[in-house]
Amino acid sequence: MNRRLKQVAVVCVVVLAAAQLVRPERANPATNQSHTIQAQVGTASGLVGVLDRACRDCHSNATVWPPYTQIAPLSWLMAHAVKQGRKAVNFSEWAAYPPEVQRNLLAESCADASTGKMPGLYTRLQPETRLSAQDIETICAAARQPKRQQPKLLNEGHWRATHMRRRQIALILILIVDVGYIAWGAGAAASPEQLLGPGGKGILPAAYEGYSGASWSELAKASPLIAGYMRVLYRMYGVYCTLFGLTGTAIAVTAFRRGERWAWWTLLVGNTVALVSAITMDKLVNAIGPFEVTEYLGLVLIWGAFAITAPFRAAAQPVPSPGV
Repeated sequence: MNRRLKQVAVVCVVVLAAAQLVRPERANPATNQSHTIQAQVGTASGLVGVLDRACRDCHSNATVWPPYTQIAPLSWLMAHAVKQGRKAVNFSEWAAYPPEVQRNLLAESCADASTGKMPGLYTRLQPETRLSAQDIETICAAARQPKRQQPKLLNEGHWRATHMRRRQIALILILIVDVGYIAWGAGAAASPEQLLGPGGKGILPAAYEGYSGASWSELAKASPLIAGYMRVLYRMYGVYCTLFGLTGTAIAVTAFRRGERWAWWTLLVGNTVALVSAITMDKLVNAIGPFEVTEYLGLVLIWGAFAITAPFRAAAQPVPSPGV
């Protein structure tokens, strides 16, 4: 057992090390100071102080990148949060928004702050970003300035927020499946005879016995080279699943999060082919158990995730650019 645990630990270390090769972009764009909200509102404003303390890292070009953001997968999550945050509202480019859009963005900021959506979980990593009741009132007071109703802008803002929420939900579903690939693949690569399969047996013995009707233990005794060769094949299949899961995870937390169409199609086709292939193999070798049923669940999660983020749905409602 200790030897197997060491093998699993080695695989996990290799997977984590490989993940460090995926380096997301971490850049603070050059900023025209006259375009910032500080220049537009004035540094004496209480609003500017609140936004600078609680919202700067994700919603400006002056992001502070803590040391832990150098390590995957935290580096992926932070880079995504900053990219999406700047896309939603960038207080360093405040002058680029028309007045009506500025008021709508402040209204959305008020709603997000009031419900606790923002700064959200980031406060656990950076406690100083927590918003007090007075901070929230400061943001909401700025949003209550008199304005004309702008139905088109409000509708576009609502659609954009809804689509981003759907993409976040889809990302979680995709990661559940892809992390499952990584976990199962690591187990198969480390010890295919011990990885749980149908009937409480290891996945390799269960597959062999389900397909041939013979005993795995007898094969291992009578033909150790054949049994060894099958172990190698299954271990390589485990390595493939691990790499597939890592690749899918990397695409999901980068290109898919950015809404790139190629990532949607790549993840849909790749995950569908992988899951259908695994389901087909299980049927062929008559190795169907509770664990194998999760493959069907994975297929449901994948198709559900891509159904709510289909690119042809987004094409019908283009997200407006906040620039002039």
